[in-house]
Amino acid sequence: MSRANHLFDRVDQLIGSAVPLVLCYNDLPWLAADRVFVNNGEASKNAVWHLLDIGDRRVGTVAGGRSDSVANDLYLGYYDETIEHGLAVDAKYDLLRSLRKPKCLP
Repeated sequence: MSRANHLFDRVDQLIGSAVPLVLCYNDLPWLAADRVFVNNGEASKNAVWHLLDIGDRRVGTVAGGRSDSVANDLYLGYYDETIEHGLAVDAKYDLLRSLRKPKCLP
């Protein structure tokens, strides 16, 4: 039995025993459990907007690896909001630039 199958079996057991269960960032449609998702891109955009709104102009980002969808969403929110405000994404403050290399960046 794989580790994933063991985990799914354990989750099924919890659901079957009426233990309250909420899945975070896991959309497993065959499980009868509540789910919570966060729009990480919008959260990142809101954070950048707030910093720019209070006068900061050197806004950077530190995100996880390229294979992490949460990190990608956070980076894209940072990038999009920075560009939307007419600011350049400065490589000094873009610590994991390799997550996305938009055509408009060198």
